[in-house]
Amino acid sequence: MRSASSSGPDSVIRGHAASDGRSTGTSPPSPRRLRSRGPTTRLSASRPGSPRGFPSGVTYEIGVGVLPEHRGQGVGTVAQRLLVDYLFGRTTANRIEALTNGGNLGEQKALERLGFRREGVMHGRSFQHGEYVDVLVYGLLRSEHCPGTP
Repeated sequence: MRSASSSGPDSVIRGHAASDGRSTGTSPPSPRRLRSRGPTTRLSASRPGSPRGFPSGVTYEIGVGVLPEHRGQGVGTVAQRLLVDYLFGRTTANRIEALTNGGNLGEQKALERLGFRREGVMHGRSFQHGEYVDVLVYGLLRSEHCPGTP
């Protein structure tokens, strides 16, 4: 994945919550930085669970934002593939989730290429450009993951 510029880290993994999944009410720990992929993408992942002794079965929610001039080039798919491979390869994650607006066909196709399954629709959950839009829920289990998929 190449970008016009490769200055500064722009991929972040964040996570904080009590061991029973409730918010701790404290600020999250400092983000851990991943290797920079340039200014074209912004990745994030968050997970509920204790910051100590992560149990097997942790769930992460991921998201990606791609600048308009770099959309349609596969940058988001590659970035999400790298993040999914990292999370399943280096954490005890059992599940990764992604949410996207119903009109974001590019993101839906990217998630499906990576093996995510559409699990549901939350009607009217998000408000964009003066109207309520549906949000789709996608999920991928560790047992369904094939490292390096597209």
